Amino acid sequence: MRVGLRLIRWAAAALTAAGCANAQPPAWQAHSLVHDGATRTWHEIVPPACAVREARCPVVVALHGGGGMMNGARFADSTGLSAEGARRGYVVLAPDALGANWNDGRPELAAGIDDVGFIGAMIADARGRAGVDPARIFAAGASNGGLMSYRLACDGGGMFRAVAPVIAHLGAALIERCRPRGAVSLFMIPGTADRLMPYEGGGVAMMFGRRGSVVSSDRTLAFWQGAMGCRGAPVVERRGGTVAVTRYENCRGGAVVQRWTVEGGGHSWPGRRPLRPRLSGPGTDAFNATEAIFDFFDAAGRAR
Repeated sequence: MRVGLRLIRWAAAALTAAGCANAQPPAWQAHSLVHDGATRTWHEIVPPACAVREARCPVVVALHGGGGMMNGARFADSTGLSAEGARRGYVVLAPDALGANWNDGRPELAAGIDDVGFIGAMIADARGRAGVDPARIFAAGASNGGLMSYRLACDGGGMFRAVAPVIAHLGAALIERCRPRGAVSLFMIPGTADRLMPYEGGGVAMMFGRRGSVVSSDRTLAFWQGAMGCRGAPVVERRGGTVAVTRYENCRGGAVVQRWTVEGGGHSWPGRRPLRPRLSGPGTDAFNATEAIFDFFDAAGRAR
């Protein structure tokens, strides 16, 4: 059991390791609050232009993976979400799960922890220090963090304009009750050879025990297309030889629903080198997921 837990923790850390050694680390500030009887923590970056209440800056919430070895700031640094977000003038919020996992809607993990409420309280707290545009709040995450971003879109009461789950599909339990409010754009980045988050759906990281299940990538895409009222055929194209793009643009309230499928890709962040492909599967340099996500968020923020 201990070996399995160590492997789970390694897998979470391996998602975001490597590739950022030369990046200048941003200036993080640590914060905390008491929510639902527990002290919850996060780090944040407020660009100088956003440090006045009159500013209208976008916000990105960076959601780390599960397993207990990852925290929000480390995840945001090693994926480049922190540096790229700060460069583009985003307030970057990097929260920490309470324990090893986010309560992303799978009943097997972190049941009873109000992570949706905590993240909402964190954003409200940050608005006391920074000029935040409430119409441009976004979330991006990997694996357990990606599933949590779906939950924020489902249960966040319309707070989020767009979410970008990487190597994550909708949870089998969550999809049955998901009712996103408003126009929530979605940018999915799955891999067809993901051994931990199966592209065709099923048990998550089954080699490590009961960790819940997800629906397939195709069903996730179809669900969000329907939830956003997207009409007409999608735009279908390819990026290089290994990335298949499906994009629905004629959706409610200017929302966009798109998926960049990494054919042969494993459980890793595109543009970052996986440490141990024998477990996580192969990575890809076909595109930089961090840059693509911020391009998507920038466009979603303009489509209001």
